[in-house]
Amino acid sequence: MKTKFHIPMYDMVVCLSNAIDMVSPTLSNHNKKVAAIAALIMEELGYDQDDIIRIIIAGSLHDIGALSLKERLNLLSFEVNDVQKHAELGYRHVKSFSPLSDIAPLIRYHHFNVEQLDRDEISRKTAFESGVLHLADRISILIKSDTDIISQSRLITELIRPASGSLFYGKAVDAFLSVSEKESFWFTISGNHINRYLESRMKKWKMFLDIDHLFEFAKLFGRVIDFRSSFTAVHSSRVSRISAALAGHAGMADENCRLIGIAGLLHDLGKLAVSSEILEKPSPLSDYEWNIMRRHSFHTYELLSGIEGFETITRWAANHHERLNGNGYPFHYKENEITQGERIVAVSDIFTALTEDRPYRKGLSPEDSLAILKLMVKQNALDGFIVEKLSANVDQLNQIRLEAENEIAAEYNEFIKDI
Repeated sequence: MKTKFHIPMYDMVVCLSNAIDMVSPTLSNHNKKVAAIAALIMEELGYDQDDIIRIIIAGSLHDIGALSLKERLNLLSFEVNDVQKHAELGYRHVKSFSPLSDIAPLIRYHHFNVEQLDRDEISRKTAFESGVLHLADRISILIKSDTDIISQSRLITELIRPASGSLFYGKAVDAFLSVSEKESFWFTISGNHINRYLESRMKKWKMFLDIDHLFEFAKLFGRVIDFRSSFTAVHSSRVSRISAALAGHAGMADENCRLIGIAGLLHDLGKLAVSSEILEKPSPLSDYEWNIMRRHSFHTYELLSGIEGFETITRWAANHHERLNGNGYPFHYKENEITQGERIVAVSDIFTALTEDRPYRKGLSPEDSLAILKLMVKQNALDGFIVEKLSANVDQLNQIRLEAENEIAAEYNEFIKDI
């Protein structure tokens, strides 16, 4: 009997937004702050609920294309340069998921000034909403987290006012100046008040994901995770496909095979908190860098734990570094605490990683990789049954790995084309 999946879309959006903000602690909560500021401006202008929801989603994901520390820190300046690359990449990411494709243009144009937005090829609705997003983004950047927010309000409004009609639409600036006279505006966009405000607006968004749309959204997550670097551009997709196939060989039901494929796409979500410099280091990592890297699976757990109805996928995705002998991380689960799904993703992740090129080494052959996995079985780190299923089907699974490489590599090259 099939399980009826009913995953709230907004939970997935918030999870991805939180993951993006992990790239730089300096910009913590930036995406949600922009979403709240933009929504409050739109409310001041009398826009309806659907438009408010639309701008909140766009604000929550607007920096999805800026996933290196350098790019994120560049955005800290009020007058920013060379920002169109991340806006275009963000547009391409979001456009790939059809339920959200209509907000993709807002992300593409969210750094355009009035003259750039008033071009014929951009609809008036898209232009104005992109302009509101731009204004909200710059207001957010001006807010200092270590200073009382009310004490900053006058300076921020005086910095925004002269840009009316040139950098920002005058109508949007007037709405901001009006709503910013209320202390409630400033309190709402600070601290945990942001989450309460956004949840109160988004609870009316009755959009849920079935298993097919959930898989498509997970593919978007996988692209965001992997496309940061050419070295990891196909990793999550490979782990996903090998995990799903290996689950089938291990006797899992078809639906669970699909779910474990979703877990494979999401297993490295926490690596968004690891800098590109570490991910692409052309030599073995130092102890300090390994400690940074080892945090990623706990970050994955924390990020996915906020999604209602996602408990099983969260465990499968987040616990891929746990080992049967208790020497894994981050929870040091023992053999009787590690489910079959977690064991499958762990084996798939190791096999995939060993066969991939890394900045400091070439990928191993499937045979050499399998020898390492069998040694880990002897050490009681991995499940012997799962490794035996991989061994018995290694030619098929390796072919799946190679097909994923060719397909996703082509997608990656198309994704970065002309950027």
